[in-house]
Amino acid sequence: MSEQPGPGSSLGTPPSPGPGKTPDPGAPRRALWLGIGGLLMLLPFWPLGLLLGVAAVVVGVRARRDTRPVPSPAATAGITLGVLTTLFGALAVGVSVWLNPEQSAYSDCMDRANTHADEKICNDDFRKAIERKIPGDVPFPMLQN
Repeated sequence: MSEQPGPGSSLGTPPSPGPGKTPDPGAPRRALWLGIGGLLMLLPFWPLGLLLGVAAVVVGVRARRDTRPVPSPAATAGITLGVLTTLFGALAVGVSVWLNPEQSAYSDCMDRANTHADEKICNDDFRKAIERKIPGDVPFPMLQN
């Protein structure tokens, strides 16, 4: 066996993207915008933010591969934002699944509540359930009386 390197590996030239394929010059910027959009969408609608974060990572990795030997800074930033968005989105999914029983009980209680006193009881029960689940003295401004 000869120890000759494959195409593009010894001379520092990037491997060709394949027959009939040309690198997309807008891909690094697209990865960056997908990462920014995903991060901004996490709070109002986290499933879309999670999806955009994963797309930013995929587009960014492909863009970095196509812009070798000097990777594009926009692609690197897009990958970084995409990974952060994906991690925060996964955290949101985990917290939603973890707190789902308490949220369901609160929704059912509020559906049955006919008076403000009943709604206050639902809020108090929900606050107590969350405090049992999360140890420590964590402030919940949205659950204050």
